Amino acid sequence: MRSFDCYVSLSTGEGFAIGPRESLALGIPVIITNNTAHKTICQEGFVKSVPSNIIIPGTYYDFENDQKGYGFDCSIDDAARALKEIYDNYDFYLNKAQKGREWVKQYLKENMTKKYLNLIKPTKILLGNKNIITDDYLMTNSISLYQKYLKIIYKNYCHYKLSKLSNCNIFFKHYKLGYYNHLIHKP
Repeated sequence: MRSFDCYVSLSTGEGFAIGPRESLALGIPVIITNNTAHKTICQEGFVKSVPSNIIIPGTYYDFENDQKGYGFDCSIDDAARALKEIYDNYDFYLNKAQKGREWVKQYLKENMTKKYLNLIKPTKILLGNKNIITDDYLMTNSISLYQKYLKIIYKNYCHYKLSKLSNCNIFFKHYKLGYYNHLIHKP
């Protein structure tokens, strides 16, 4: 990848899109379609985004060639314009990619560990108006997900407090009555 002059991914859909992030980490200019997981990267402004609004059936050959949702394609003309734009203004996009190196650092292991732990074994859950995971809490706008995480916190709390079962019963009673808008229980 270090030998690339430009990383290009005209994907019709992505789950997380590691390739563009790796390219930015190396300071390589990036051209990607502005769809699904690529949208997060495109919004940051460090890449050349290609409009991707041609809806196509999503066919996955691992699943008996059935249509499973949709993909989002781009036009050949839009892709060609993006390539020419990078070629004609290479130093400008090289500079953008260098700035993107800082943005990509948020995905380093040491910057993600607490977020992943908060996703698997949360210590604080908030019911709010958006879905975010921070080092300190998990916020969801889904009542069912909020309730699921409350149960996980309750289970973790009671596991830690086995010797004080009455505390767990009080906790569960309050949980069922909806007393907790958010919880913090760190052993």
